[in-house]
Amino acid sequence: MKKAQALITLIVFIAIAMVIISATVTMIAVNSEAASTTQQSLLVREAAENGIENALLRLLRDPTYSGETIPDSVNAFNTVVSVTGDDLNKTIVSTATSNNFQRKIKAKITYNDNILKVIFWQDIL
Repeated sequence: MKKAQALITLIVFIAIAMVIISATVTMIAVNSEAASTTQQSLLVREAAENGIENALLRLLRDPTYSGETIPDSVNAFNTVVSVTGDDLNKTIVSTATSNNFQRKIKAKITYNDNILKVIFWQDIL
């Protein structure tokens, strides 16, 4: 009788341990996926910001710069930069994409007497 009770107690403890281990593994998998998604989103945003910064540098060197596509084969990003406006006021839009992620950033600048000023810089949803 005592052997049967010990066996039943052991089976109950094993079942409880399996439930706890399964829940822990599930939580780790979900948190890992969420962290990966967050990191990918941040990297895509950074690529879009780099597109704006690249456009600012190019506009300082060449005021007629109108944009370009910047591929990033290492991180599989594709950033499209467009510059519109007249000689004094320009709008820069940088759109970075990677897999299912896309971030778009818009900046407005003025360029007068060789002085470039960023009027505003914002994320576009």
